[in-house]
Amino acid sequence: DALGLDEQTVSLAITFLDADRDAQLDMLVTNSVDPMLRDYDPPRPLNLFDLPEPAHEGDRRMFHFMHDGWHDAANGGPNVLYRGEGGAFVREEGAAWGLTETHWSLAVSTADFDLDGWTDLYVASDFGPDDLYLNRPAPGGGRRFEHVVGEAYGDIGRDTYKGMNASVADFDRNGHPDVYVSNVHHSLQAEGSLLWMVSRGEDGALRFEDRATQLGVLNPRRFGWGAGVGDLDGDGWVDLVQANGMVDDRLDPMGYERKDYWYVNHKLMQSGPEVHTYADMWGDIRGRTIYPNEARRLYLNLGGRGSRFFADVAGVVGVDDPDNSRGVVVADLDDDGDLDLVVTNQHGPTSIYRSDLMQRPEAPSWVGMRLVGDGAQTHRSAVGTRVVLAYEEDGERVEQWGEVGVLGGFGAGRDPRLHFGLGAHAGPVEATIFWLGAEPETVTLEAGRYHVVEQGVGARAVPDRRAREAHADREASAGDRTSPNALPSANVPSPDVPSADVPSADVPSPTLPSPNVPSPALPSPALPSPEAAR
Repeated sequence: DALGLDEQTVSLAITFLDADRDAQLDMLVTNSVDPMLRDYDPPRPLNLFDLPEPAHEGDRRMFHFMHDGWHDAANGGPNVLYRGEGGAFVREEGAAWGLTETHWSLAVSTADFDLDGWTDLYVASDFGPDDLYLNRPAPGGGRRFEHVVGEAYGDIGRDTYKGMNASVADFDRNGHPDVYVSNVHHSLQAEGSLLWMVSRGEDGALRFEDRATQLGVLNPRRFGWGAGVGDLDGDGWVDLVQANGMVDDRLDPMGYERKDYWYVNHKLMQSGPEVHTYADMWGDIRGRTIYPNEARRLYLNLGGRGSRFFADVAGVVGVDDPDNSRGVVVADLDDDGDLDLVVTNQHGPTSIYRSDLMQRPEAPSWVGMRLVGDGAQTHRSAVGTRVVLAYEEDGERVEQWGEVGVLGGFGAGRDPRLHFGLGAHAGPVEATIFWLGAEPETVTLEAGRYHVVEQGVGARAVPDRRAREAHADREASAGDRTSPNALPSANVPSPDVPSADVPSADVPSPTLPSPNVPSPALPSPALPSPEAAR
């Protein structure tokens, strides 16, 4: 209540951004359905686990979820922007900011797509087109999002796919963030994923072109959900991890000979208003399944091997376990310089995959950084700040793109640090930091380390994991000598060991599973040689 976030909502997508560049984080909530039951006065919040009791015999208002006919059909609820102000949030209607669409939104990601220094939005929606919103000046002052829609069927904003995920990365290293959108590809719904490759046309206009099929990331014969992005083999090209599988009957087995619930749903879709309008008339799908236990995919970006295609190497590196997976987080969990994977599963334990790439003799080089805004021009989390990393590769200047964000994919977090694979380049790199709402700065960073870069102050290297562990051992030993009850603090870093956490208490950290969640065996995803990838 104190933060101004006591409103009822039915949402699967939320993100944080600084939409107006006032150095305070705003929060966007996209509603998948209308959050209120329609037949009550005043309206009652929709909560499937706490429906109102009948007020009289025959009262069915609490089951009135579906429209009566096409005249009052709606697919989704309104978007709501909670603007950060004075340590709390102020609710503002999304329509006032140009967020006018009411689609069944499942995922949202942020990025500065047009590189104008303002944060834009990509919203992936089920059962309808996705929404691209560019942050523009509003008539009369302030800011407003412009809804971008292409001219023809299949253009940006005119897809009819089932958007389940939105992951942002510069896959082709042209300096523009691209968008990967997961989808379904099965016999009854053969659509497949979207990969919007972003560029500037000869006329200077921003172009979005779907290249998923051509580049090999359609995710065929899978029911796709969340995806994660990161340079898993450290070659300087961003790779992609895809979670798949809808639902099985592990919680409610009924022994059906035919388990597929498409038949039950089809009968509902063909029914009249007297059936489909009220949920208590819907079919019983307990014990029924649909596309259960599907293998994940790991699409390796072959840009570093002279190809602009992707190759699925999930089976080679050992992350193709069949399950009904949902969210994916790509992050360096053990701070050793390579990226690990966290995959959440429907009705099952979380899967954690530790990469041991840095333990190999031919391990690639890398660099990582955590950005800290000054709190006056840029929020302390640096959310929305863009980085261009530059270095020499085979005698040519190479640039990589990165942007700080806290949420992305499908219901998943992002490491607030930026991580870049450098391939064979082991020397220093130049990082130009386009602070959100402030002037850019350029710093030189040593490879093979994490760094903290503070706005207006500069960069300092974070001691590597071995140094931190040795420091912790010394602190523990010192504590043992001074007092049998003296224990080192687990959450307060020592002065000479900078914390890798986001420094502001009001910034959400990446969504990672609790350490006590059981996980399967942790195979080392030793990535294949170029010959194996081909």
